[in-house]
Amino acid sequence: MAASTGPAAIPRPHRGRRLFALLLSGVVAPAGAQVAGGGLNTRVNGSAGGSCQAGACLVDGGVGAGANGFYRFRQFDTRQGVDSVTIDNRGRTNVVVGVTHPQGTFLNKPLTLREAANLYWLSPGGIWLGRGAGFTPVNTLLLSTATSLNLGEGKGFDALRTTAEEAAGLNGVPNLNQPASISLATLQDLGLSAPGPVVLAGGRLQVDRSLLIQAPQAAMQAEAGAGCSLKAVEEVTLQARRLDLSDLQISAGSPGHWGL
Repeated sequence: MAASTGPAAIPRPHRGRRLFALLLSGVVAPAGAQVAGGGLNTRVNGSAGGSCQAGACLVDGGVGAGANGFYRFRQFDTRQGVDSVTIDNRGRTNVVVGVTHPQGTFLNKPLTLREAANLYWLSPGGIWLGRGAGFTPVNTLLLSTATSLNLGEGKGFDALRTTAEEAAGLNGVPNLNQPASISLATLQDLGLSAPGPVVLAGGRLQVDRSLLIQAPQAAMQAEAGAGCSLKAVEEVTLQARRLDLSDLQISAGSPGHWGL
């Protein structure tokens, strides 16, 4: 079994290295950590563009397109005050999320879908998963620091740039053979020169089908002693410019049919 890596290493600018170091140390903390809607009719605790700073956060609304539901957050950080996040996907079987904060996603609490679905999470600024992080009930889970999701037929969802009107016409099926890509223009709009890293600092991620984690042009690290585990019934796929998985439990497939 071998985890795959992305393209040949490209030296990242100083800003990217500094952000990665801060993410690893866990000291990056946007003032007033919260879950905040950021467009696409994403409602937080009943308010479009609203926020949740404590307790249970309920997300609904979004833009529907066939089986797809699209949501956007301008900030997603559960480390201070937030107990849980629930997304009411209203029967949508593909839940697509974009996080546009330049420092990315910070999740250390359970994230629950109202109904079982596939969850595709785009957070170009980076993804940090701490103790307590988990996703249920999820069939296929994609966590990526790319900027856009491939929906087939030359169409895609951009974490920042896709409008509500455009999202309403994106009813294609996500392409898991080439699920996500990078738009330099989107990165520039976010104040980034490259996608952020993925840091596994705890959490037990378990899905009913496939688990894919991507850190294109960046590093993926499982922190020593964090006790993070990844489990999928069919397969686990990890892609990054550099993998440092010195302390990570992975279970995928079955004996004789390992899915890593």
